Amino acid sequence: MSNAGFERESVIRFCQEEPSATVTVYDIRLRRTLDRLTRQHPEQCKRVWERQESGDYIIPKKWVKIEPPRERKNAPLDGERREPKLASFDVSSGARK
Repeated sequence: MSNAGFERESVIRFCQEEPSATVTVYDIRLRRTLDRLTRQHPEQCKRVWERQESGDYIIPKKWVKIEPPRERKNAPLDGERREPKLASFDVSSGARK
């Protein structure tokens, strides 16, 4: 049985006393990321259960972060677009200025 995209969820569970968190993931992109992390950090990240549409992983609790989006420096104001920068070349040498 297939879940529609809006019905899929990711759940992060952890206790204050434990150093790790359990993540249940239905999103395929997040599953791929966690699978890559299990290969890169097998001592810290483990897949403990896999089903056709989801997976459960144990990760260090310190990997779980909630942050607001970063503000970009010199970000254009709403509705404004920056003009693309044109590279200048020295025609005589063929090099960028």
